[in-house]
Amino acid sequence: MRSIVIGKQASEYVSIEIGGTPFEGWRTGTVAVSAGPWSGEYKAQFYVGELSLFAAEIEKLYQDLVGPAVFAPMESNIEMTLRGDGKGHITVEGVARDEFVRDTYLTFELALDQTELPGIAATLRAADQE
Repeated sequence: MRSIVIGKQASEYVSIEIGGTPFEGWRTGTVAVSAGPWSGEYKAQFYVGELSLFAAEIEKLYQDLVGPAVFAPMESNIEMTLRGDGKGHITVEGVARDEFVRDTYLTFELALDQTELPGIAATLRAADQE
């Protein structure tokens, strides 16, 4: 089981636990979101390679400190955009939903520091390669 954490688990965060061997190109995981007084957890699937693509975008954001790094997987249970302000402050905006057929979802915004980006990218890559 590989854990990816975006934010700080002591306060606000998104975590993705990826487990098991890929089946027909898909990985199964558990997504947890904690933002303000709201939190939730649900199962999600990710196509092999999606986490690595997001890692590459985060690495580019770390180099440039401006522009977005977008995570928009095929199964849109979790979508995120990380934006840099050019000064080292990173905003994470996202939407979490457990089902596609309902209009129940959580929108969230988190704050990161640029120094957190390399660790996030590394765990995304590692989770995608196991």
